[in-house]
Amino acid sequence: MTPPPPVRMVVRFWPGMPDGLKQRKQQDEAGLLGLKGAGLLHLCSLGLPTPEGFILTTQATQLLLHENEQLLAGLASQRRPLSDCVAQMVFPDQLFGELKEAMAWLESRTGSRFGDASSPLLVSIRSGATVSMPGLLETVCNVGLTEETVRSLGQESPQYAFLLDCFRRFLEGWGSARCGIAKQRFRALLESLPSPGHIGSLISEYLKLCPLASDPWQVLKECILSVLLSGLRPNVTEFLRTNYIREPVGQAVIVQRMVFGNLDSKSCSGVVFTRDPSTGDRPENQQGSCLFGQIMMTSQGADVVQDMGEISNIRRLGEVLPDVYEQLGQVCRRLECKTGSVQDIEFTVQSGQLYILQARPAKMAPRAFLRAQLDMVDEGLISKPDALARTDPRQLERALHSTTAGAPTGPVRLIARGRPLVPGFACGRACFDTRKVREFRSRNEPAIFCCQRLLLAHVPIMDVVDGIISSQRNVLSHATLNARFAGRPSIVRASVKIDRHAALLKYGGEGIRPGAVKEGDFLCIDAHRGEIYEGQMEINVLGPADPVAERFCNLLAETGSIRAYAQAEDYETYAIAKQLGADGVANFRSDTLFFRKSINFALCDYVLSVGTAHEEIAKQHLLDRLTKEFLRIFHAIDENYIAIRLCKHTIYEYFPKDPFEVKALARYINTSHRQESAGQPNPNHQDLTRTIRMIRKRKRQLEDYNPIMGRRGVRLATTFPQIYETQIKAILLAMLQSRQQGKEMRVDLLIPFVSVAGELRYVRRLVQRTAETCGGNDLLWDVAPVIEMTGPAFEMEDIASHCNLVVIRSDKLTTSTHHLVREDSGEFLGRYVARGWFFGDPFRVIQRSTERIVQHAVEAAKQANPGIRIMVSGNHCANEYSLRRLLKLGITEVCCPPTMVPVAKLIAAKIKSPASHYAL
Repeated sequence: MTPPPPVRMVVRFWPGMPDGLKQRKQQDEAGLLGLKGAGLLHLCSLGLPTPEGFILTTQATQLLLHENEQLLAGLASQRRPLSDCVAQMVFPDQLFGELKEAMAWLESRTGSRFGDASSPLLVSIRSGATVSMPGLLETVCNVGLTEETVRSLGQESPQYAFLLDCFRRFLEGWGSARCGIAKQRFRALLESLPSPGHIGSLISEYLKLCPLASDPWQVLKECILSVLLSGLRPNVTEFLRTNYIREPVGQAVIVQRMVFGNLDSKSCSGVVFTRDPSTGDRPENQQGSCLFGQIMMTSQGADVVQDMGEISNIRRLGEVLPDVYEQLGQVCRRLECKTGSVQDIEFTVQSGQLYILQARPAKMAPRAFLRAQLDMVDEGLISKPDALARTDPRQLERALHSTTAGAPTGPVRLIARGRPLVPGFACGRACFDTRKVREFRSRNEPAIFCCQRLLLAHVPIMDVVDGIISSQRNVLSHATLNARFAGRPSIVRASVKIDRHAALLKYGGEGIRPGAVKEGDFLCIDAHRGEIYEGQMEINVLGPADPVAERFCNLLAETGSIRAYAQAEDYETYAIAKQLGADGVANFRSDTLFFRKSINFALCDYVLSVGTAHEEIAKQHLLDRLTKEFLRIFHAIDENYIAIRLCKHTIYEYFPKDPFEVKALARYINTSHRQESAGQPNPNHQDLTRTIRMIRKRKRQLEDYNPIMGRRGVRLATTFPQIYETQIKAILLAMLQSRQQGKEMRVDLLIPFVSVAGELRYVRRLVQRTAETCGGNDLLWDVAPVIEMTGPAFEMEDIASHCNLVVIRSDKLTTSTHHLVREDSGEFLGRYVARGWFFGDPFRVIQRSTERIVQHAVEAAKQANPGIRIMVSGNHCANEYSLRRLLKLGITEVCCPPTMVPVAKLIAAKIKSPASHYAL
C-alpha cells in the first residue's frame, strides 16, 4: 500500500464561515470529509448555530492506517480485539502538529484550554464515513476530562455534580470505544446505582474496568484512533456486506466543541424529523412548525439516539422553552427547503441556547419515504429527477410488497397493542434472540423478532426477519432508524413484557386475558393498526394497489432510462406489469399454457397418439387450442411486439402426477377416441384401467435420469420435434389471424437451454419450414437463444451470428456456475452469505464469476454481430448492485418479474441522474 499524497489533513468549521459551501463542495467531491463532515460544513455555511470544530479528513485517516498497517495486520491474524493495539499505534508527527494547531484555534474561539483544570475545553470525537451508518461507528464525548481535572475542582464547586456526570459519560464512551467493553455493562452498573449521590463510587467502578491515562493529549489521540478503528469492526463489515458495498469506505474523524444538554433545567438534547418517518406526514402545530421528535431533559446528545433514559415528546420543548421550539421549527423548515430531503436533526439546548449537532437525510419506512418524495415534488421543493435519484431501490421494492392481513388459518386472538414503527402485516414464529432468528430463516420459516429494547447489535438481522415487536418507548433511537429503513412490519411500545432469557412474551391487562407466547409459537403483527395477535393469518400483498406506490410508478414511467420488459405467464401478470410501467412482455412463459387442464390433456393425448391413427386428430386438437390462446394473448397486449419462450420442461413433467388427474386424463382420451369412431361403444371400467396403465407406462418411458439436464428446452425440439413444431405453428397461425384483424405482430421466439450454435440453427430451420407450410413466409418473427449455461456464453462468437437478439439469464448462469438451485439452496445459502463465501444472495446479487461470464458473452456477441440486441433477464435486474454492474457491460434492455420492473427503471434512472449534492 503506497502512502497517500501529502495534503492539508485538518479542515476547520464554524458558524457563518466564509465560502463554507464552496469549500464543502470542493472537499466533499474529493471524498475527504465524509457525509457527516460535509453536512457540518453545510450547516455552518448556512449560519446555523453549530458548535465549531474541525475534521481529520479521510486522507488523514488513511495516513494513520498506513502507518499502522503491519500492527493491524498482525492483530487481525491473531484474532485479537482492535482495542489491544491502540496504545501501540503510531500517530504521525505531521498530523499531530496540525491537530495541536486546530485545538489551539478552538481554544481561542471558546476561551477554554484543553487539559486545563480550572476551565477545561471539552470536545466530542465522532466518525463520519463516506456512507451513512447511523450508530455503527463510535462516539466519545467530554474528551478532556481526567481524574486530576475532576479532583482539582473539588466537591465544593457548584458545578461538581455536573462535572461528575460528564466524567461518567466520558468513561462510558471511552470504555466502549477504547477498551472494547459492551455498553450494556455500563448501563447495568448505572441502573444499579442507589442514588445520584453515589455517582463517585460508580466512577470508581468504571475506572477499574477502563483505566485512564493522566495526559489529556494522549487520551485525545487514543480516542481519535479508537473511533477510527470502530470502522473495522465486524458489525460495520456486516453492514457493508448486507448493503452490497464492496468499494473502500472513507472515514473522517470530527472533533467538535462540546455543548451540554445536561447543564441545568433549561438544557436538553433531542432528535427531530421534519416529517413523520413512519408515515411521511408533515405535522403542523399552532406555530406552523413542522416537528416530529423526542427530547430528554438534562441529557447529552447521545442519550436519545442510544435510548439511555426517559424520553418526552418534542412538544415538551414547546412548553418549557417556546422560543427555542420556534427557532428549531425555523431551522427544520430551512434545512428541508435547502436540501430537498426529509431531515433527521440531532440538537442540544444548553441553558436556553439551541445548537444543531448534525443533520442528515432521514431513514424512513419505505412507503413513508415514497410519500414524502411525492409530496415534495408537489410542493416544488425538488424536481422529479431529484426524487428518483434520491430513492433507494430497496425502498420502492419493499413498498411494492407492502402487506395487509388476510383470512385466519386457525384460532387467532388479540393479545396486545403498540405503536406502528413500520406499517405492514407479518406472521411468523416468535424469536427472542438473533441466533434463533437465523435458525428459523435458514429453514425458510418466517420469524418475528421480539425484544425488550432494539439495539444496534440487532441491525444485521433486521433485513432477515419478517417482523419486529419491541416494548421500548423510544421511537427515534439509532436502532429504530435502522429498523425503519429495513422496512419490515414493526411495532414498538408494545403492551407486553418480553423475557429474553426465558424466551417468553407475556401479555395481559386492558381487557385482555393474561397469557404467554413461547419461542416458536406463531404471532401476527398488524403494524397498520398497532395490533399483535397470537395464531396464524394469511398475508395479502398490496403491490400496485397501494396508491403511494402507484403514484411513484407513474412518476417513474415518465423516464426513458432503460427498456424494461416484464416476464408474464397470463393476462393478470401482464396487466400488473403494464400498471407498473413495463415496456412490454419479453418473456411470455408459454409453458404455463401446457399446464392448463384443457391444453395439458390435449398435449398428453397427442404424445400418446404419435405413430397411431389418432395422431393427426390429436395434433389438430392441440393446435386449435394453442392458436386460440396465442390469439387471445396478442389481443390482450397493447404492443405489437412480444417475446415468447417456447417449451422449457421435459415431456415427462407435463404428464399429471395426481392419481385423480391421471384418471381424468384417461377418461378424456377414451372419450376423444370414442368421438372419433362414432360407432364405438361407451368406454367401460376395463377400458379406463387399460388407458391408465398405458399413460403410466409411457410416462415412465419418457422420464429422464436427471430431468434438470435431460431433454429440456431446445433438446425437446431435437428429440421430439412434434411438440415444438405444433407450438410454433400455433404462434404463426395466431399471427396470421391477428394480421387479418388489423394487428401486425412482431414475435421473437425464445429458445431455452441453447448450448451450441447448431441447436439454434436447427430451430430456425424448423420455424422456416413451418412458416412455409402455413403460408406465413412474410410474418415478422425471429429466433433468439436464451443463454442459461456457461458453455454457450463462451461460444457466443458462433451463436450471435445467427440471431438479432440474445437473452442472458444471469441468475441461471449462477446455477450453472456454482451448481446451485434456488429451491434447494435455502438450507445452506444463508450461512454461506453470512460467512462471506457469497457476496449476498447469488440469485439477486451478481457474483464476480457470473459477471465475468456475462462480460465475455456481451463482448463476443457484439464483436460477431455489432447490431445485436442483448437483454439480461432475471432477478439480478432488480438489484442495484447487480444492475449497475450489468449496465457497465453495455446492457440496454432488461426483463424481470412485473413487480421488479419499476425497481429496474429506478436503478437505471439513478445511474443516469445521480443525487443532487445538497441531498447529503
